[in-house]
Amino acid sequence: MTKYIFILAVTILFSDLRAQERSHFSNFNFGLTTDPVKLQLYNPCELLTIESVGATLQVVPENIMVKPVGNMGDVKAKSCFYKWEDADMANTGILLKMMTNPVYDESPDFLEVTLSSKVQNGEFVPGQKEKIKFKEAYIGKVKIVYSKDNVYWNIGSNYQFFLAFNLPKITEEQLLKYCHEMIPTINNQLLFKLLE
Repeated sequence: MTKYIFILAVTILFSDLRAQERSHFSNFNFGLTTDPVKLQLYNPCELLTIESVGATLQVVPENIMVKPVGNMGDVKAKSCFYKWEDADMANTGILLKMMTNPVYDESPDFLEVTLSSKVQNGEFVPGQKEKIKFKEAYIGKVKIVYSKDNVYWNIGSNYQFFLAFNLPKITEEQLLKYCHEMIPTINNQLLFKLLE
């Protein structure tokens, strides 16, 4: 019975979101802010298939190696690296990271604050003199912030994704094109899993 009520609530939420204009919210609003201890953190390798990566980036899927990165038992963050050989660049590939709020007790809105902060203040990277600058864009109704080769976005206040492109000579136009193809796929796969 609880499952049916949850599905009904999600259906109502979706219909409310379609009726709103972009200016009324900054990103996709799925559910209420929840203590990350109660959230399921999925393996990001399950959210983006090799076939999808290959089709988007025009790489033969059989040439793509996929491996989880770090401790897959981590309850706050999990990553997946898609790698293939490219004569123009070593370690060519993309990294997909999924995380929950690491400081929920002190800052329940931390994930939203981090997106805004990247646009306003940039991001400091050790070993670099200047901060990385970020811009804001939308993929449908999902707000993303992106730099030359990194993209962040949230699913409500509970999940944040990071997508890093280590590709030769990637342009801003290409990065946004890849995001328009990959991010809806990732988000849809997550929503399917949340509704299971």
